[in-house]
Amino acid sequence: MSRFLSVVFVASLIFSVQAVAARDSASVPEGAADHVMSRDELRRCMTREKRIDEMDAELLTLKTPMNAQKAEMKRLKAKLDHDKPLIDMTSQPSIDAYNALADQWQAVADAYNAQVEPLNVKTVARNAANEIYQKQCVTNMSWRESDKAAILSGK
Repeated sequence: MSRFLSVVFVASLIFSVQAVAARDSASVPEGAADHVMSRDELRRCMTREKRIDEMDAELLTLKTPMNAQKAEMKRLKAKLDHDKPLIDMTSQPSIDAYNALADQWQAVADAYNAQVEPLNVKTVARNAANEIYQKQCVTNMSWRESDKAAILSGK
């Protein structure tokens, strides 16, 4: 029985060493592995990935108030649609109240529209950066986990 446990222990030790060697040799994205990146290449890719994450955060920051504006426009539009048939065309205060609501909707729409072009420019830039990242850092690439760990630890 003791000899059996020794054989099992040696076999598990060999398996563990092989697993560590395989893990440390390269981290291979599915369908990849034509090129193992150097530490410098991996560092550049990690920097690109971080920049894309920063761009995503910036886009989210821009989209958040725009989403609120869209919701406000929808609310105001529903109120305009509801109130239009109720306008007393013989009453100037009734007409003025409806027009004030329409002006409020227009102001929100103008503010929203003013943000669309800058958002689109930033979205195009983010997508271009991501396309470069995908081509240079993801497709057919792999890296050594020890290099990634060294970069993350500041080496």
